[in-house]
Amino acid sequence: MNFKLEQNEQYAVIELNESALTVDNAGEFEDVVRGLFRKGYGNMIVEFNAIEELDGHGVAAIRKANKICLNEVGLFVVVTKNEEIIDRLDNAN
Repeated sequence: MNFKLEQNEQYAVIELNESALTVDNAGEFEDVVRGLFRKGYGNMIVEFNAIEELDGHGVAAIRKANKICLNEVGLFVVVTKNEEIIDRLDNAN
């Protein structure tokens, strides 16, 4: 999985440099989120600007990441301009 990671005291930013978050790389995304959580990050921002495709496995990975952050009273934020991705996430709750 190709991504850029930026960390500071309060949050971590994950910039995904992939065109899709699907069955092929959703597990790797979860591993990155878990690794950040183990380092003490409860607040995460994920930049989805390059993501054009999101399948059920990608949605499930986002849900798991959100749950990890919420359990620590943190925030999980997804940033994208892609309306299809926004609609897909809205429909998945």
